[in-house]
Amino acid sequence: MIGAVILAAGAARRFGADKRLQPFGSSTVAVTTISKYCEIFDAVRLVVRKKDDPILHLVQELAQQLPQDFPLETIVAEDAHLGMGHSLSAGFQCLTWSYAFVALADMPLIQADTLRALKALAMTQGSQIIRPRHSRGGFGHPIGFPADLFTEVERCTGDQGARQLLRDHANSILECQIEDEGLLADIDTPAALEAAVTASKASVRPND
Repeated sequence: MIGAVILAAGAARRFGADKRLQPFGSSTVAVTTISKYCEIFDAVRLVVRKKDDPILHLVQELAQQLPQDFPLETIVAEDAHLGMGHSLSAGFQCLTWSYAFVALADMPLIQADTLRALKALAMTQGSQIIRPRHSRGGFGHPIGFPADLFTEVERCTGDQGARQLLRDHANSILECQIEDEGLLADIDTPAALEAAVTASKASVRPND
């Protein structure tokens, strides 16, 4: 079982509104992102900030379009306001997968082929951290963690996410170069959203 833990519990202070719910194509930023992971991975966990999170009704609509047995679940990270590490910890509790890719809900430009390639690597790499890298801008998301590191991810706290864990296990990281701008394009500001929408439209070619 190779799944994705998608973090959607941030405060979006830089954006000034709920960026997850902003229109993107025929859907929203978050649902566009989540649906891509549901298409590729065996299971998806979405980490949100509260039980009445406004994104949940959109996720329920998405779930109705998925196969009935697809494991899409929502995890509430009550300490998410203390930093990304707490969202990570909540998302990894009681996981029974063999690999978990950590993704961000505000990255709708990620390409399905990129996710397929990362999942394929996880199927052959049983113990390494899989970290994608773009030649232009360095490392991006999602990052894959093998099952034997799940307990360490659960212990993450603060606002540094898994940075210390990555430093501690630097010798166990498999870097893979993928030329997908979507690995780096997180939407933190209205200007970034506008650029992402433009890039998305440019990538859609009319039928011959």
